[in-house]
Amino acid sequence: MNPSCPKCGGAMDDGRIPIPLKYLFGYKSSDQKHLTMESNVDKARACVDCGYLELYVNPDEIRKKRKD
Repeated sequence: MNPSCPKCGGAMDDGRIPIPLKYLFGYKSSDQKHLTMESNVDKARACVDCGYLELYVNPDEIRKKRKD
């Protein structure tokens, strides 16, 4: 069961970023160590009604890369 869109309440569709574009999108925390690479987006979800888009990264990877 997919959750409802937080913006309009519509149905959300699970997906991913296409392989050629996968490495163009990343996330880097402001608390992240300076020399570590961004975390890749590994999952996406889009609303089929309004087009709202959610991107997800691996939370374990974010925790490892943050400053201690």
